[in-house]
Amino acid sequence: MPDLNHLQRALRILQRLMTHDRVTVAELHELLDKQVDKRSIQRMLNSIEGANIPLRFETGAHGVRYYRLQREFDFVPMMLEPDDLLAGILLGQFKELFQGTKIGDNIKRVFERMEQLVPPDGVEIASAFWDVNDAFSYHEAGRVDIKPFSHVLMDLFKALLARKVCWVKYKGKSYQIHPYSLILHTGSLYAVVFQPYHKSYIYLSLPRIEEITPTDEIFERDPKFSLREFMKDKFGIWSDKPATVKIKFAKLVRPSIEGRVWHHSQSIRELKSGDIVLTMKVGITEELIAWILRWGKYGIVQSPKKLQDRIKRTLRETLKSYR
Repeated sequence: MPDLNHLQRALRILQRLMTHDRVTVAELHELLDKQVDKRSIQRMLNSIEGANIPLRFETGAHGVRYYRLQREFDFVPMMLEPDDLLAGILLGQFKELFQGTKIGDNIKRVFERMEQLVPPDGVEIASAFWDVNDAFSYHEAGRVDIKPFSHVLMDLFKALLARKVCWVKYKGKSYQIHPYSLILHTGSLYAVVFQPYHKSYIYLSLPRIEEITPTDEIFERDPKFSLREFMKDKFGIWSDKPATVKIKFAKLVRPSIEGRVWHHSQSIRELKSGDIVLTMKVGITEELIAWILRWGKYGIVQSPKKLQDRIKRTLRETLKSYR
């Protein structure tokens, strides 16, 4: 790490205090690559506390001090604008997804802090916080109940941010992973991870992770990895060789197709009848087939023939089950 001036060092210390609890002088000494002696770090902590920043500490064994920032606001640095509050209210609806977990508690605490930043004369804006559930809601039938897996989610999320190598037990097998990303898809959470042994990226479904054990080893994230590129040919999260898919939708369901982003490659063409044709370049997967079938007779595959044949086979097999 290059030499830092006094302000830069103080900012790095504040950054660590904002993201970690029970921070020690020894830990900060390592954070600054031992370029600053411990006595100077202690003086910087005293200066931070003297600047009316809510720095707290507790004394542990052998007189070691463990520092943390007080999580409640002792001062209000800036009032929020209406647009800021609206964004917060909309994002806050995801608290239903995380309800009953530590992350859900953290979201609730963030909202309590945001309330303190509402302008004193913003009565109408503030009222949105008091009865927000009647104004906005996140609804998705079949979403996963995350509560039983909250401890796994927290360990995974912390490891992702800290880039820690982990061992996971998944579907009865144990292997090493590098956690890269989290994806919320159709009401469930998936982790995109790198498997060093196979040198490949895979998805892990949160409810199927039986155990996760972060190690002290730090992995180097591949600078060439792009989540957007990783998902670009997928309709959802399943993978297959991409093909140009054309689906004709009846005029009746047209409002449910138009105005939505189904895939980044999509284009929509209007027919004289009022029907529309949706074209995408995606992998032909069971996930895509299930989505097409949900539209019943109102969504008909025009091409490719491979997809038409798989749809027909799926329908025949389904009919057999009802005999």
